[in-house]
Amino acid sequence: MKNYVITITKDELDLDKTLDSGQAFRWQKDKDGYWIGAIKDKLCILKQYDSYISTNIAEEDANLINYYFNLDMNYTAEMENLDLKVNDEFAYKAYQQGKGIHILRQNYFETIVTFLLSSCNTMNNIRNIVNKLSKLYGDRIEEEYENKIFIGYTFPTLQTLSKLTISELESCRMGFRAKYVYEMCQKLSADSYVLDKLESGVDGGIDEYNNTISILINFKGIGDKVANCISLFAGHHLCAFPIDTHIKQIIDSEYNGYIDISKYKNIPGLVQQYLYYYKAF
Repeated sequence: MKNYVITITKDELDLDKTLDSGQAFRWQKDKDGYWIGAIKDKLCILKQYDSYISTNIAEEDANLINYYFNLDMNYTAEMENLDLKVNDEFAYKAYQQGKGIHILRQNYFETIVTFLLSSCNTMNNIRNIVNKLSKLYGDRIEEEYENKIFIGYTFPTLQTLSKLTISELESCRMGFRAKYVYEMCQKLSADSYVLDKLESGVDGGIDEYNNTISILINFKGIGDKVANCISLFAGHHLCAFPIDTHIKQIIDSEYNGYIDISKYKNIPGLVQQYLYYYKAF
């Protein structure tokens, strides 16, 4: 079996920046430089070199990786089209530092859960919670690659989590967020069409984005910022522009309290991620 090799430079896709930038919380990098994570029910093992990324994925399954990492979009060309060096000097500086970040297309249910857990929380604590949740209620996956054994876990399904009590969720150290996760799972379990509707809008335009936001903010624990994060990192709505404390500080200090995201054309969500990375990392 021939494995899929991604021919790409770090300037176009940087795994370290992409997988450790606050989008996803279940990827882990080991001491040998391998990134290990689950996409759907497949354990994926990736290692970056100067001009390519090696993977354990069979070449015929390359679409799994291409879709998840949004490899069908040329980020360098899209950013050059904005001409930030002339139009937005600060955003250009942030882009230079964050160059290589891609916006992931993640599982919708997993993204809703993980960003419900992000309220008043740290990235490290979110990772600990979701990893414990996955070990307890997901499926164990084992993969041999390059003479090493790698172990990971799938994210628990809606069917599994909807059967858990608030106390069982709290045992994963969710704290007050356990109630949000419990209520969200009960609603989605009772009205499965809601998740179907969200998933049908992936990669959609402004109408699908607006519809996504209107659905998400009806869940307890999801406000405008979290809804926009989910819309961006699961719905892949690049028109989304989440504003957290880091972005708010940038807007106040660098843009006199107001930022016109229309200058970022159809990819403000991507620019937002560079701004966030610049401030948070």
